[in-house]
Amino acid sequence: MARFRILGIPVQIDPWFLLGLFFVYSWAGQGDQQVGLFAAVAIGILTLIHELGHATVARSFGCEVSVRLNLFVGWASYQAARPLRRREQIAISLAGPLSQLAVAMVAMTLVHRFFLAESGDPMTLFNLWRGLTWAGVVIALLNLLPLWPLDGGHVVHHLLGRVLPPKAALRTMLYATLALLVVVILVATAASNSTGALGEYRDQAQRDAALAVTRESTVSALWATVHAFPSYLLYLPWFLVLFSGVATFQTLGRLRGAGGLDDDAAPSETEIRAAMDAERQGWAQSAVPKFPAGWSPSPWLVAHVARRRGDERGVAAALAQATVPGRRWVLPDPQRPELAALIPALGPEPPVGEVAPSLVLARILAIHASPQALLDYVGRVYATHGSVEALYVAVRGLISAGHPDDAMRWLERAQREVPDLHRLTGDPMFLPLHGHPAFGPLVDEVTARTS
Repeated sequence: MARFRILGIPVQIDPWFLLGLFFVYSWAGQGDQQVGLFAAVAIGILTLIHELGHATVARSFGCEVSVRLNLFVGWASYQAARPLRRREQIAISLAGPLSQLAVAMVAMTLVHRFFLAESGDPMTLFNLWRGLTWAGVVIALLNLLPLWPLDGGHVVHHLLGRVLPPKAALRTMLYATLALLVVVILVATAASNSTGALGEYRDQAQRDAALAVTRESTVSALWATVHAFPSYLLYLPWFLVLFSGVATFQTLGRLRGAGGLDDDAAPSETEIRAAMDAERQGWAQSAVPKFPAGWSPSPWLVAHVARRRGDERGVAAALAQATVPGRRWVLPDPQRPELAALIPALGPEPPVGEVAPSLVLARILAIHASPQALLDYVGRVYATHGSVEALYVAVRGLISAGHPDDAMRWLERAQREVPDLHRLTGDPMFLPLHGHPAFGPLVDEVTARTS
């Protein structure tokens, strides 16, 4: 594992990344070892540039950033000190593939000029061109496709968020991804018949892309390479299909678990009251009482009881279940003072899991943790689930901590994501902000958007 900094940005490269480059070498070369080698080296460098593009733009918006490269993928992590606007999120998503594409184009321009000048080995330059085509043009343009979780899919998700609630926007993006993947499979399968029109187009486009370096005009050579991109999809890129498909089904599963698609039948009011009574009894007695059938004590209650016994391992084990799906349990009252003693056991990065218990954890942090710890966690919950309610938890916590300016910024972000004039003007939670200079303009803006 390698760790270093570039432009002040922490970078970590895992050993699995080298295995991914080996697969790139095998796939891109298609029998030509030199092309595969050039593609693997180029994809290693350009993937790093791709993630640095994300990170650099995110840092310009005030985020704490880092980059990590792993098997087949890289990602730029960023934590915002304030709510990011939709256009800022789109800019961060686009910065990666566009940086990769721009650097590749510069490199290919140099290769083209050396090739025409007959400097060096023409075959080496020819193979270097083909390697850069795979690593720079093809991979960058694949990332711009409107498929989840590619950068293009995130851009479309953010755009859908302008007209749909967050969960509906994400669900729409996921189903659209599955539909597009089916189209790619069907079209590529049809193109496998080399005697058909699609097969002829694919083969001709590949020949044009390979020979583009021989064109006299650099612009023409680069355009021929970009123009041939659809032909690469006709080779049925199974890695893209599997990567996007698996990620999409996993995200759909989280949506279902969060309550929205395939929930079990709702419990009766009698069951809920009985579970709430048992939970309250447990906190009062510092013991786990008997719960109704199908219900469990909350992980917070279990952790509290373990702590009273001095069982630190039991505390950690219980809190590890605080945001994962399982049996039904009653959410604890975030105001309980006993919860403050449990927060250190969550570690520096409290887990983000199912949306409802994650929001409970956020509310607990809003009361018992520092504002920065709360904002770090809320940012991760929002990035995972797109839950606007997480933004409101941040607003509540910042108001309680005496940071009205920061609270106002998070409230503006929440209302711009999903305008709700009734909540903005009628929720008692926002009363401390009514006198803020930005509150009136926000009301006017939301009124205009919802009228």
